[in-house]
Amino acid sequence: MPDVHGSGLLARLDAVFYSRGVDAAHAIGFGDAFFYEDLAKPESERGIHMEQVYPELGERAYRAWSDKPDRHPY
Repeated sequence: MPDVHGSGLLARLDAVFYSRGVDAAHAIGFGDAFFYEDLAKPESERGIHMEQVYPELGERAYRAWSDKPDRHPY
């Protein structure tokens, strides 16, 4: 399943067990294609309001992570 696959990879799981596949999920209206379709739209047309705030704080956090010698690679 695409949704579980991505989450499983990010969580560094060793295994994911499921009973139905991607095609079965899409057939009943589940899937992650709409995420990518929505993100491809301009921010003003997306299904959820998204607004960048305080980029300087984010830059500090990203720099701290990047400079961390024992960080786990993603």
